Amino acid sequence: MIETQHLALLEALGTGGKAHSSRTLLHHLKGTHDLLEAWGNPQPVCVAGLFHSVYGTAYFRHQSIATTQRERVRETIGDSAEVLAYLFCAVERDDFFDQAHPSAPTLRLRSDGRRIAIPPTTLTALVEIEVANLIEQTRPSPDGRVTLYDLRNRLFRRRITRQMQHMFQSGNQRMSAACRTAFSDFIESFAPRSPA
Repeated sequence: MIETQHLALLEALGTGGKAHSSRTLLHHLKGTHDLLEAWGNPQPVCVAGLFHSVYGTAYFRHQSIATTQRERVRETIGDSAEVLAYLFCAVERDDFFDQAHPSAPTLRLRSDGRRIAIPPTTLTALVEIEVANLIEQTRPSPDGRVTLYDLRNRLFRRRITRQMQHMFQSGNQRMSAACRTAFSDFIESFAPRSPA
């Protein structure tokens, strides 16, 4: 369940008016949160999913709030959730799945390429958020219309099946059982279908 003060901050940041996928950013953030919650993640991970792109990411560059205002977000959602949301925005997300030493993971900052050490539990949380993010943003339009985004998405889905299989295999140990099942089903939905 999304807390009132969390939703109020997202609305104040204008996420309800910013387009994302075939809906609004707010809709995507809430959907990501709901997937994480359904998979049984701890509350800070779910809340981090709710705020996972407010600082802008490598793929969604819009900043709902500047990183210089992290304290405002931290005061509302708590330290643990804010750090996860910040890291999701600040690091190269491919690193989530390419860890040579999973017991001592490091992530590369997008700003300067510097590597930072993180606890394995943080990497696990980031993997769960990334999987929820991917699954949520490839859902069809809420009203069932086929949008330009949906058409581009279909082409995107065909191209990345192999990359996602690598992500699944390399991140598999760090996913909860519910996340692993959802991601496996998600990858399966990308597989080319034989004509009937």
